[in-house]
Amino acid sequence: MTAATILTLLAFLINNVRGGRFNIRVKYALPGVIVLTLASAALTWYIQEAPGGSDVKINPPPGGQIALCAELSGTAILRTGETLWLAQTLAGAERYFWTPVNVTPDHNWNFRGQIGDPDQVDESFEFRFLIIESEWSAWMKSLLNPDTAKPMAYMVTTALAPHRDAAVITLPRNSVTAPCPT
Repeated sequence: MTAATILTLLAFLINNVRGGRFNIRVKYALPGVIVLTLASAALTWYIQEAPGGSDVKINPPPGGQIALCAELSGTAILRTGETLWLAQTLAGAERYFWTPVNVTPDHNWNFRGQIGDPDQVDESFEFRFLIIESEWSAWMKSLLNPDTAKPMAYMVTTALAPHRDAAVITLPRNSVTAPCPT
């Protein structure tokens, strides 16, 4: 049960319990519950699902598809200490492959990297470019680049990190399976 649903039920009870008696006034109570439920659902959607995108933009690739060696670009306006990260996954999967994305002083970014395996032609991949605040970003970078001879190229999680803003695009893989240049 979401917080919005709990608040709606609480408002309903406060409105209809008088002097220890439960008094349902159908004429007023039912429309009130409907309005509160719709308002809380809209608020919940806005908070959880509304496209932020105001500080992160993705330029759709030509043809609307990506190759094994995907190239994506866009813009991101970062505040001091923030970092842009890519959380990429096979559409519908709950395993995110993370990598930091460099943003230039003029707010442009470019990403190039292998997406999936060569045999995943026609599969769709979801790309979430997220602005991660400084504390989380520093922690994520410490996991990504431990003091070892072979730092990891990316990390994998089953949940998204807290973020200030994000842009999301889902793209199918085409049949171009040439690997990324090293």
